[in-house]
Amino acid sequence: MGLDNTLFNIEMMYDPSTNTINIIEINSRMAAQFADLYYKVNGYNLYSILVDLALGRKVLLHQQRGSYVCAASFVMRTFRNGKVVRVPSKAEIAHFYSTFPDARFYCFYNSNDILSDSFQDGISYRYALVHLGGSSWDDLYQNYRVAQVLLPFEFEYIS
Repeated sequence: MGLDNTLFNIEMMYDPSTNTINIIEINSRMAAQFADLYYKVNGYNLYSILVDLALGRKVLLHQQRGSYVCAASFVMRTFRNGKVVRVPSKAEIAHFYSTFPDARFYCFYNSNDILSDSFQDGISYRYALVHLGGSSWDDLYQNYRVAQVLLPFEFEYIS
């Protein structure tokens, strides 16, 4: 591919109906959206690695462990267009961070916004991201279920 002294990422989508993984795109850059996930699991700071690469320094990857066995960027989405009636309040977001101090939460809408007014993937409407870690896959998914309760959204769907 001709990549040298850089980070890259490959975006894939799993289709459970066919049990296949398809490549969506290959990017010749670091995926900043996922940098904290590497830190959570491997203890690697991708920004430091990127700086070392840019300056021509030798990158030394050590056998360091992060705080978690696994981590994920959960995409909160709906498959129906609609008006955002409610987003999590500042107090609810603060409670989420007190429950998961090293989590990340990205909300893409405000109340009264229309989901289709922003660029989407053509199939679904992405309205938030939640980054979490877990001590196991079951723990990770349980943490996400708790996060969904702590970060309530409401929509008025458009037919």
